[in-house]
Amino acid sequence: MIRIAIDGPGGAGKSTIAKMVAEKMNMEYIDTGAMYRAIGWMFAKNKVNTEDSAEVQDVLDRTTIEIAEGKSVVMDGRDIGTNVLPNAEVKIFLTADPMVRAKRRYDQLLESGKEADLNSIFEDIKERDYQDTHRKLNPLQQAEDAVLLDTSDMTIDQVLDEIMKMAEGKNE
Repeated sequence: MIRIAIDGPGGAGKSTIAKMVAEKMNMEYIDTGAMYRAIGWMFAKNKVNTEDSAEVQDVLDRTTIEIAEGKSVVMDGRDIGTNVLPNAEVKIFLTADPMVRAKRRYDQLLESGKEADLNSIFEDIKERDYQDTHRKLNPLQQAEDAVLLDTSDMTIDQVLDEIMKMAEGKNE
């Protein structure tokens, strides 16, 4: 069993890479975004005042999200290695230069037939990075034992190969 935690800023390609690693290594991909949306849905369904910590705690206490134990998993997000899977066998902090991330997103939007403005995307990414690193609870940070992987000058296949090398020998 092996647990792989992939953290990093928005637009770094965490989900794309995590899904590819899971498929290539025959592991479970845990969509943490879906988990957060499920909790949000529970709050909305129960009309929870999210400013009231007692109400929030009550809903959280009554909510269960089950993830099969004993299975190898890949999870991605912004606090997986620091909070969700602090004992993961492989921790990666995936990042890229903000302009590179903006250009990737810009190209992705154009490919899907949508209009896009590179400068606006770049400014949005910088703002999101600031918010993520300065939020009060669980700010974005690299886990002490995570490997920093800057993908600015890497292809998706190169990133995948690098992560596969990190996971070799740790999958028992």
